[in-house]
Amino acid sequence: MKRRPNRALAKRQLNNELLDKVIPTCKPLAMVHVTSLGVALEVFGTGTISPPQLSTQDCRVFGQKLVYFFVARPAYRLGHGGEKSDQVARFPMVFIMRPDALPKPFQVYPFDTGAAMSSIYGEATNTARNQVYLEDHELEPDLEATRRLIEWAFGTAEDYFEGRLRPNLDTTIDASFTRAKVYLDVARSAAPGENRPDARASSIEVAYKDNISLDHLAAVILPLNLLHGRSREVTDMLAWLSNRLVKLKFYDWKPNLAPDDFLDEINKLTRQHLVEEGQLQP
Repeated sequence: MKRRPNRALAKRQLNNELLDKVIPTCKPLAMVHVTSLGVALEVFGTGTISPPQLSTQDCRVFGQKLVYFFVARPAYRLGHGGEKSDQVARFPMVFIMRPDALPKPFQVYPFDTGAAMSSIYGEATNTARNQVYLEDHELEPDLEATRRLIEWAFGTAEDYFEGRLRPNLDTTIDASFTRAKVYLDVARSAAPGENRPDARASSIEVAYKDNISLDHLAAVILPLNLLHGRSREVTDMLAWLSNRLVKLKFYDWKPNLAPDDFLDEINKLTRQHLVEEGQLQP
């Protein structure tokens, strides 16, 4: 997929024509940010999740420093996710933020934009063939838009979390909605039972230019061996979390595996938290 040379010309059928009258019924869902443990320890030193300051480059898609979250789902894939390592700092840590009182997003997209620009989703995102650009999929920059998309495309928060589109949704949309059809092709590639499931294809991406305070933190998911960590950096982090009653959930980390090996376990722990918070049904 490519970006439009002039974003003002974007043809946002999904946002402007199909979602504009949708009334959402699902509850607001948590925002989920995934990073490596090494980066996460730096976050606790500042008290905020901030746009990447250590990098000299802006986001390679939008050319700005942005903080990315997904609605409810730990869909982000670490860049080295398939590589085995015995360095726990390279493995995932998940921040689950309360949806209330978060600032207004900078932008909202219905899928991972980085993966779309990298052609992870296959022919559906071939701009040369379908003349659909990235900006054509942009939603309103507010969290209400995420709930409207969930209602329209998935029906329930539970079906959204599992990546299950409404049955026969495609047949309810006129063929002239070519850009919305591309979105459905992308989202469908992440459905259960597909040959190449990738949660990023149907996970709603929310980006902020602001620092996001850890005051909004509801839960974290981190490697189990850190529970008995002795370094001051780790003990200070655990004390900070305990003092603020942040829920701790642990995946059973082992060395010489790859970060991606723990995706399923992290997904289950995230769902468990959302059920405990009443955001998903058991």
